[in-house]
Parts: sequence; C-alpha cells; structure tokens
Amino acid sequence: MKAIIIAAGLGKRCRPHTYKVPKCLLSINGKSILEHQLQSLRVNDVTDIALIRGYLAQKITGRGIRYYDNLNYEHNNVLSSLMTAEQELDSDCIVSYADILYTAEVIRAAVRSSADLAVIVDTAWRNRYVGRKLHPLTEAEKVISDGQGRVLSIGKHLDDTEEVTGEFIGCMRLSQNGCGIIRESFHEAKNQYSPRGFQQSKSFEQAYLTDILQEMVDKGVNIDIIPIQKNWIEVDTVEDYEYAKAEFKGYQG
Repeated sequence: MKAIIIAAGLGKRCRPHTYKVPKCLLSINGKSILEHQLQSLRVNDVTDIALIRGYLAQKITGRGIRYYDNLNYEHNNVLSSLMTAEQELDSDCIVSYADILYTAEVIRAAVRSSADLAVIVDTAWRNRYVGRKLHPLTEAEKVISDGQGRVLSIGKHLDDTEEVTGEFIGCMRLSQNGCGIIRESFHEAKNQYSPRGFQQSKSFEQAYLTDILQEMVDKGVNIDIIPIQKNWIEVDTVEDYEYAKAEFKGYQG
C-alpha cells in the first residue's frame, strides 16, 4: 500500500514559524510533522510514499519519496493539489493532509479497512475544541453518517448538532477501485463546474477534498467511515503548534 501526502499549502496560520519552512517540516519534539507521519506509515508497512509539494517546495527533499509539484499552489486548494499526483491514484493507498500528526494505530485502522473509499473520523472530537480559539469548532470538517457507517454529509459547513458523527481528520483510505472512482468523479465535476463554484467552494479550483467527497455521496457513491477516538492532532495554527509540542510526546508511533 502507498501513501499520498498533500503538502502544498502556504501554512499562513502558523506564521511566523512557516516563513522559512513549509508546515510539514515544523519540529514536534525532535522530529518534523512529516517524519512523524512517515514513522506511523512505515510501522504499518506503508513504505511507498508520494508527496505533493507547493510552498517552499525545495525545502522538502527527503529520500525514498516521489515528489510532485503543484506550481499553482497559491491559487488552488487541496483537491487540485491531490490531482497533481493523479497518476499515483492507481492502487490501494492512504491519502493524508501533511499538517496532521497521528499514531500508528490510526494508520493501522486504515490499512485494515476493506472499503473502497473510507474517511477516518474522530468520534471524540469535541473535547479538542475546548479553549481552541484560533481554529474554532465551526472550522472542523464534520461528518454525518448513517447507521451503517456510511457518509451522508461532510464539510465545514455542517452545523454542530447531535447528528454529527465526528470530525474528518484529513486522512482517507482508497482501494484501487476507489482510486478509479475518485479520479472519474474529479474529471466529471471539473468538466461540469470549472471555473464556477463547486459544492461549498467559491470555485472548482479552490475546492477542498471534502467537496469532491460530498459530490460523490450526492451521486450515490458509498464512502465508509473509519471511527477513531483521539490519537491525532491537527496543526493548523500557532496555537495548535504549541499544543502539539506539549501533547504529542506520549505516543510516537
């Protein structure tokens, strides 16, 4: 199984720490976020790694990784970044944001899933938002699922109600068949919507990963959830970075 890591973003909300390095290279207790990710992946025999770079691409140069550069990273978003490496969507894989820390157990759950398409969802997510001021609960990529564990709705736009199953952590698992489905869905949506608005984004080029996932659900595609409880941290803001440095010591993968 391979991993595709999306690391093209500007990391504006972690400035000044990201003025000279991309966010995935920020140090958390002696290792970069990327190194922590690679450790958790490799412990689970996910050793075939592709990474999409953008901002300060030349800084990300580790060996044993295939690199793809999103040259338009200042003007597009996560979905476009992922599809910069579209050719990698050809076999079982894990797709991950580059600004999240997760334990080996989280990746193990993804590897063990037999679903064609599955998103990892933290069902104990609300506690993390207590006192979290710079990235409030309204910015969480929330998920509502049915009784069979399939996604009904996904995205930041969802209100925090009892219906919410949890928070999409920014990591998903695709089978070879699932890869084909997401590629086909992307091109269909691009032909239909670009450059107009798409799902919750003002333009197709600015679309998030959750936008294409919701589009797929709307068209009848089954997307499962892989439920977890904690064991991950998002590093979106300076506040998150300080929290991660304090809290990620205990579980190194």
